[in-house]
Amino acid sequence: MEEKETAIQSSPVPNGDFIAAAKDIANYWKGKPAYKLSWTDARQLEQAAQMLEALSDASNAVKGDRAFLTGNFKDINTLINRQLVHVKGYIMNNFAKKKAQVQYVRFGITRQPNGHFGLPPDGEERHQALQQLVSALETSKFRDSPYGYEHWKNLLKQFEDSESKAPVDSSLLPLNFGRQKKVRKAMIRQTLNALIMLIRANHPHQWRKELTVWGFRRERY
Repeated sequence: MEEKETAIQSSPVPNGDFIAAAKDIANYWKGKPAYKLSWTDARQLEQAAQMLEALSDASNAVKGDRAFLTGNFKDINTLINRQLVHVKGYIMNNFAKKKAQVQYVRFGITRQPNGHFGLPPDGEERHQALQQLVSALETSKFRDSPYGYEHWKNLLKQFEDSESKAPVDSSLLPLNFGRQKKVRKAMIRQTLNALIMLIRANHPHQWRKELTVWGFRRERY
């Protein structure tokens, strides 16, 4: 009669636990030469688990960099919006209101959809407007003001540096981490499920207990 056993958890296993289980199982399998699969072995399972771990670490590192760079780019743009007020103030102090609005265009400042005068919110238009602003400040009477040419030349450089590093969509991460992780995980899952079937065939009455000994954390992957 089959001995009553406690079922191994069937809830989803986090990626880290999945990798750790695969490495533990591969290590135990090395000492069990009688358990054979014709298309793979313990060493290949171990290597696949190590590769998946490396890909996961690299992917997380890149995503962390993306978050930092995205935040950096937003910070620069926020600073540009805030400090544009000083340039508009210089223009207003040197020209009558109506003439000031005409002068805005020379500095790349135009009326935006919200009705206010400012720089385009994003894209190449914003970059071009910033370049125009810096160029106009260089020849203006407030070139040497605290928020004059040198200040905006530096802001333009920060904007261009941040824009060039701003991340693309996560699906285009270097080395296609997502695709490689999916392939490795499928290979590991196929091996683990084959081993579970092999163990169940060899231990029909106590296979759950044997799975636990091997390091399995669930009855199917």
